[in-house]
Amino acid sequence: MAETTKTIDLHLEDHSDTLNLFGTNDRHIKQIEHFIPVKIITRGGQLKLTVKKKMLISFFHY
Repeated sequence: MAETTKTIDLHLEDHSDTLNLFGTNDRHIKQIEHFIPVKIITRGGQLKLTVKKKMLISFFHY
């Protein structure tokens, strides 16, 4: 049986917002991925988050 995933697409209008959120060399993104079971893909001001629903539920019910 395939595992269900949830994907969220976000678009940031302001370039300074992307730098603040992503961090230099995507450092903040890497930290988020390390602590939360999520895969984050960035392209310019686009942000795509993908997480397995089972992992998300278990993470927040820890």
